[in-house]
Amino acid sequence: MDVYERGGATFDDWLSIMWFETEELLNEYRAYFTSEYTRESLGELEKMLLLKFPDRTSMFSTVGSRLLGDRAGRYIGETIIRGYGGRWDLDQRPDSLYSGMPVVFPDPDPVNAYCPASMVITAVSRRTGVELTRFFDGIGVPRWWLEQGD
Repeated sequence: MDVYERGGATFDDWLSIMWFETEELLNEYRAYFTSEYTRESLGELEKMLLLKFPDRTSMFSTVGSRLLGDRAGRYIGETIIRGYGGRWDLDQRPDSLYSGMPVVFPDPDPVNAYCPASMVITAVSRRTGVELTRFFDGIGVPRWWLEQGD
């Protein structure tokens, strides 16, 4: 049984509320976004996160902070999937740094998993303002770019 270690909820439970949680993020912080689920919106998300979290420890200080971090990770993952294709999965590889965590496997790469929750922590820790777009660019060629020649 896939148990996502967050209050005993299953990974399927976590996935089932994806749309709701990402929409809540967008509704609450709409003023920060000029577009949705794009490379550019990841930069806007990162700027908002840097304003909300003065340091890494503040991300875990309240239930609201943890919820914002979770929603940001979901948004990043959905943006990767919309940009590259792919799927969410629970990383069950025992030797993986992200074992037991939700990860995204972008198309066509069934091997390399990207952990959006880790990306949020990295962005807040490094405070460069470009970490999320750097992650996105490092994945490969977005499918919208490949499809523009059709």
